[in-house]
Amino acid sequence: MLNDRQHRSVAAEVVSFLWFDTTIDRAVAAGDHTLVLLRLHSVAHAGDGAPLVFHRSCFRQAV
Repeated sequence: MLNDRQHRSVAAEVVSFLWFDTTIDRAVAAGDHTLVLLRLHSVAHAGDGAPLVFHRSCFRQAV
């Protein structure tokens, strides 16, 4: 399971112009997966940027 610091660093790398400040609220067993529910504390953005799209197993910029 990810701790708060690991989750935040992943979010910062994937969505570089948008920042979600979250903490893990709880983890729920879902068969052979674990569903992690986050508590959102704040949202910030840094200027305008092209949105990212997750398609075919990777992130791409929307054109």
